[in-house]
Parts: sequence; C-alpha cells; structure tokens
Amino acid sequence: MKKLTLILLALVGVVSFNSCKDDEPEQKPTTTTNIITELKGYTGKTFEQIAPTIQAKGFNLLNTENIEGLTIYYFTNSDNSYKYSIGEYDDTVFIASYEYFNDNKGLLLTSYEKNSQTALSYTSNMQVNSYYSDISIMNSENGNIEFDNRADYLTAYNQNKDSINYCSETWMSQTAMVGTEFNYDEFDGHYSLVGYGDLLRMPVIFSKAKNKSIFEILKHNK
Repeated sequence: MKKLTLILLALVGVVSFNSCKDDEPEQKPTTTTNIITELKGYTGKTFEQIAPTIQAKGFNLLNTENIEGLTIYYFTNSDNSYKYSIGEYDDTVFIASYEYFNDNKGLLLTSYEKNSQTALSYTSNMQVNSYYSDISIMNSENGNIEFDNRADYLTAYNQNKDSINYCSETWMSQTAMVGTEFNYDEFDGHYSLVGYGDLLRMPVIFSKAKNKSIFEILKHNK
C-alpha cells in the first residue's frame, strides 16, 4: 500500500479532477518561493485566518470533509490543475499539502524533484530523526521498494526513473514532518505533491503512530 497516499489522514475525499492538460500553457497560481515555508505558515492558525490568503492566490474552496473530529478543506485553482488540502483539528490547522495535476509525466517528475530539493534544503535546518522513502516500478514483481537511506533511494530513482509510477520521501523531526510524492497511474491519478505537518498540533492518536508519513495523515482519494 502506498504510504503517502494514505494521508490527510484517512482523508477519504472522493474528489475528481479533470485537470490534465499536457501541452497547453498553464496559468500557474501565485505561491511563495519556498512552498514548504508557505505550508508551515498555515499551521497553528484557524481556517478563517488562512482562507483569504489562499483565495488571494487564485484558489476557491471546492469541498470540505469532516472525519473523526478533523476538518479537511480543499482549494483548487480555476482549471483544477493545482490543489491545497488543509487539515484542521480543534479549530487549528495542523497539516497542509500542495498538489499539481498533469498528464505529462515529465512535468510531474520535474515538479516532484523540485519539491524534494526544496524539502531537502528545508529539512537541513531541522533535527531530522527519521527519513524514509519508497518507489513503485511499473510491471515490477517487487511491489513498493522502501528505503531509510536517501543515497540508496536516489540510486534506485535514477536507475528506474522512466519506469517509476510512484515514489515518495518523508523527513521527520520531533516537531514536524515534511513529505513529497509523485504518482502516475490510472487508479490514483497523475500528480505531484508536497506537504507539511506540525507534530506538536497533531491529534494525539496520529502523533503517537510510528513511521507514519505525512500522506497517511492527509489521505486523499482521487
């Protein structure tokens, strides 16, 4: 089972996005240079405080879900090619993700690699105590290959890049987790995602879970 696709928490959102425009020029929404810093900036605040900021970037609230005491808000841009998912508990945002949808695999991989470099740079200033990643290769009998060492992960990623249909990386400290994800299959869709979770504000039931990726917390179904 894909670790990162189990998140914004058993987030069981059945939301459909017909956003994939291969070669058409895209109207990219406005985001900060460091998307992880932006996502972190939403945590610790109420939905009412952050909604105007996201809407000012060209996003509209698409859907809201309530799951076991959590509220998940979904914002999309005008052509559904980008999405924010915001998780709130006890009137406080504790997790956020930013997603890009496209049918062009090359563009998604480029987006994923950029997100992972941003995450690597961001987490260099964190006391990371846990790292894990995984890769799923098309038509492979091995299923998901898991790693706890980034050098080994990068070797496998670069050797199998053309055949990868899913991969993810997650970094965790005592106070936060950062994750990136790429998916390209007909079941879960075509997207690249980056997320940030505040472990100090996370509901106890989830913060006590071992080796739980950010996407297991923010689960979203395509």
